[in-house]
Amino acid sequence: MDDTEYFTSDSSEDELIIAENLLVHTHFILTSSCATRNGGSRSKKKPNINRVAEEGAQRLYEDYFSGASIYTDAQFRRRFRMSRKLFLKIANDVKNSNQYFIRKPNAAGQLGLNYLQKCTAAVRQLAYGIPADALDEYTRMAESTARKCLKEFCKTVETPYEKEFLRHPNEADIQRLLKENEQRGFPALRKNARSSAMQDVERAFGVLMARFAIVKNPARLWNKDDLRSIMRTCIILHNMIIEDERDNVVTFDYMFAYENATTNVPMCSKLDFSAFLTRYKQVHDTAMHYQLRNDLIEHLWNMRGEEE
Repeated sequence: MDDTEYFTSDSSEDELIIAENLLVHTHFILTSSCATRNGGSRSKKKPNINRVAEEGAQRLYEDYFSGASIYTDAQFRRRFRMSRKLFLKIANDVKNSNQYFIRKPNAAGQLGLNYLQKCTAAVRQLAYGIPADALDEYTRMAESTARKCLKEFCKTVETPYEKEFLRHPNEADIQRLLKENEQRGFPALRKNARSSAMQDVERAFGVLMARFAIVKNPARLWNKDDLRSIMRTCIILHNMIIEDERDNVVTFDYMFAYENATTNVPMCSKLDFSAFLTRYKQVHDTAMHYQLRNDLIEHLWNMRGEEE
């Protein structure tokens, strides 16, 4: 008997179907495995939200940066703490210095956030001290993205500007400040130099806190380098604003805002801070959470289970 008689046309078709099914099944297993490793098909992962970044960019542009913007220059300055011209200068410098602020397409080919959206998110957090999640509806970005914008913005602003705007005052600066103080009624010489210097520092820091509420409010970040970068950035921006507005009349009184909207943060000892960390760990302890939940269920069942 010829061996080819065992391989009829029907058996060949069955073998092809079986082989195709095996290939499809193998492909499904490999795809699922890769997706699980990359976090794409985890059951607990929340689906991505389409925030329509393009619409957010267009709205921001029409509100503040178009030729016929909706909001006035005074409103822009109050909300961004600086003039539109200065903000655009800083934003362009940041974009040219850091690739993170250049608009790029995502994996789906859709354009992401532009540099104005990212810089606006960073400046709003500095100015108002608001949490990153509060920017979602307007700037169209997630909480983690807004937080990253703040960190990248501060890190980028330090590099090109610190040499000029974090330097020690020179002779010309000192003479100009003394002249301005005399015009405001402060004598050139004071009896108690140490006391006056302390008052000057407190006054300057008060203006800084009034301009950037993130300095006044409790810190939202834990990393010391991030906090240092934020503080240095606020000082740099403050000095840039002073330089930009030196010859202009400013109507917004930051000292009035500071005196009428202060937040008193009590100083705590190391012992208090250790107790805070202990409470923080307890609140975020998963095992304790489930134990308390089960205890509550058992308590409610013992109290009202018989009633039903």
